[in-house]
Amino acid sequence: MPERLRAHFRAHGAALASATGPADAAVAAASESSGPGRFITTTEAAAALGCSTRHIRRLGERIGGHRIGHRWLFDTNAITEHRDGRNTE
Repeated sequence: MPERLRAHFRAHGAALASATGPADAAVAAASESSGPGRFITTTEAAAALGCSTRHIRRLGERIGGHRIGHRWLFDTNAITEHRDGRNTE
């Protein structure tokens, strides 16, 4: 299976699994794990950064977002770095 498709399924599964937990817990848990591959939803990213979901969607790829269909998923490590004031680019 191509890596891009494998990453899509990992991201989709992580988003569904994290939809029930609080955003800060999801960000904290992912930052403790090593490596990329942990994703959170727009709502969770907005809660972690203390801003609106609309603003999160505007930032999109600049803060580690990936658009899959009509949904945005955000890399938790990138969200943590953005929250802590580090540039992720």
